[in-house]
Amino acid sequence: MKEVTILSPATIANIVCGFDVMGFAIHQPADKIVMRLLDKKEIRIINKDEYNLPTEPEKNVFGGALLAMMREVKEEIGFEIESTKIIKPGSGIGSSSASAAGVVVGANQLLGNRFSKNELVRFAMHGEQIASQAWHADNIAPCIYGGVTLIRSNEPLDIIPLDFPPLYVTVIHPQIEVKTSYAREILPKQVSLKDAVTQWANVGGLVAGFMKQDYDLISRSLHDVLIEPVRSKLIPGFDEMKKRASWNSKIIHIVDSVADALRDVKVTNSTIGIIGTQATIELGLYQYMLNKLGWNCITPDKEEMDTLVQPAINLIKANNIEAAQPLIMNVVNRLIANGAKAVVLGCTELPLAVKQTEEQGIPLINSIDSLVKATLLWNRQ
Repeated sequence: MKEVTILSPATIANIVCGFDVMGFAIHQPADKIVMRLLDKKEIRIINKDEYNLPTEPEKNVFGGALLAMMREVKEEIGFEIESTKIIKPGSGIGSSSASAAGVVVGANQLLGNRFSKNELVRFAMHGEQIASQAWHADNIAPCIYGGVTLIRSNEPLDIIPLDFPPLYVTVIHPQIEVKTSYAREILPKQVSLKDAVTQWANVGGLVAGFMKQDYDLISRSLHDVLIEPVRSKLIPGFDEMKKRASWNSKIIHIVDSVADALRDVKVTNSTIGIIGTQATIELGLYQYMLNKLGWNCITPDKEEMDTLVQPAINLIKANNIEAAQPLIMNVVNRLIANGAKAVVLGCTELPLAVKQTEEQGIPLINSIDSLVKATLLWNRQ
């Protein structure tokens, strides 16, 4: 029996001002879906979590999405689904969309990838409609495409993946449940022209901010005059939380501060080494932006990560700084031998073990110090 396992990520829809037309996927949490291909037209749903969701296909997001797909499949086939939901229903981070998107991606894998991403979004929207009673793709599109997406039109479906700078998202959940269907019911049916103009100006600014990798423009555009004033009443303390989060706000990105530190030591358009945690290296947090800014980033290889970097980080966390230092310096010297003209210590632990500012005449950049310096400089302006 053919089987596939899908991890379907949470998503953030609207991105403040882009109601129903914008969204992005986040790395975690993600639902786990195990799917098997059956030799008859049938949908079996097995829930392996505590949420007691319907198993009848017509009442379940999985079923709604798969039934739409199966109407366009000629073969007599069906699917068995084992669902382990990690994204809590009603949590506001695309729980139903993760189910609808994940199941059509899994089914498409089992069918030899015969359908396009655009078609998969269309199928998944049928499932999402069961949960929200609305035909929209702002969570589904980024779940399937990844990254940030703009839905220019739902009918006909027109999805535009957007370029975007490295972004980290903090999800704060107030431990209340708000059903998507109810959150849509309370919205106004008409809005003033003045508010509409403000809203679409912010949407345009947000898209431009993503495309230009302009954090300040992104920040200025995150303003909603239509939906948030209504929905925020559903979340106790929302206004105060937003006020604290955006107080005198400016986005200062750690990679931008590292770039400034590299310029300060006259290392530009050169090969530089990056040392960080496995996640930092795999995500390309530093490499993506610094490569675009003209540097050539090199990183420790897998063996060096497994035998030197990660053990050193573990030692630092165990407060054994003295034992960690030679491991990190071993990696530093290997990167220098490979041509690095500067080495970035790219996680919070590493600077605790490496106090020196250079090795063999090569600058060592403390990413935390550079971020603190950038913050203090901004505060003095």
